[in-house]
Amino acid sequence: MVELRDTCLLAPTTRTPLAELTKNTPFPKIKLPEGVISRMCEYRHEDPQTFESYAITDCRGALAYYLCFMADYEAISGTREVLPLTVSHGTVEAYVHQQTQAGMNILDLVGKTEEQDFNSKGWKIPSLMMKPSLVVCKAFGVESYMGGLSNAYVIGERTGKILDLDFSGAYLAALGAIPRIDWEQFPRQVFTVDDELFDGDAAQVLIAYVTFKFPSGCLYPNLAVWALGSLFFPLQGETYCTLPEIVLARKLEARGQGQSCVSLPPLL
Repeated sequence: MVELRDTCLLAPTTRTPLAELTKNTPFPKIKLPEGVISRMCEYRHEDPQTFESYAITDCRGALAYYLCFMADYEAISGTREVLPLTVSHGTVEAYVHQQTQAGMNILDLVGKTEEQDFNSKGWKIPSLMMKPSLVVCKAFGVESYMGGLSNAYVIGERTGKILDLDFSGAYLAALGAIPRIDWEQFPRQVFTVDDELFDGDAAQVLIAYVTFKFPSGCLYPNLAVWALGSLFFPLQGETYCTLPEIVLARKLEARGQGQSCVSLPPLL
């Protein structure tokens, strides 16, 4: 069986050119004369030796990069049992392998249990069920997740420089700071919220439903409210949010009150 992998999906970004991936391998990409890349059929007859070298070097460079990637993957995860399809896939598989080697049950990590169920034909099939604590957490979590955010602070056509900030690998980096949650314990009701985002090396996991009011001079209030099918950032209102958003709102001198705040207990 032959398994294929796309090195573009194993690169820092999907737009990383092959020349960047192979420049530190024994097979850096060969640079062709100006304009040749758009007429490779003709160039194959004009300079067959360079054409052949260009083609085979691309293959060897891609393979060399993949082998380097797998060496790093093995050093981090301790296994080569899985050939990752993407960087994200590799990260998840490495995490699962590490936790399994440490004696953790993967279903315990995500707050689920496996139970036997029956399909329409009466055959037994495995079925994943959420633990009660996850059911509570998910209800809050779904409401507090607002999705990706793009802000435009002015209306109409703009000219000149436009700054677009994008943090590569932001989700994976954030997940790395979240502790293992003890799903055997129910989320704890919290009555006071401090500004400590981290408890040791891991982030505190807290979700809240709050009422808030920013100063009238605040230009960029950070708590989002769903209305009319869109997100709005009003100076006052009520919404679901997480601890980092609460901390930032306080730095913007917002006043508010948590109507319902829950903290997810870490697995010590």
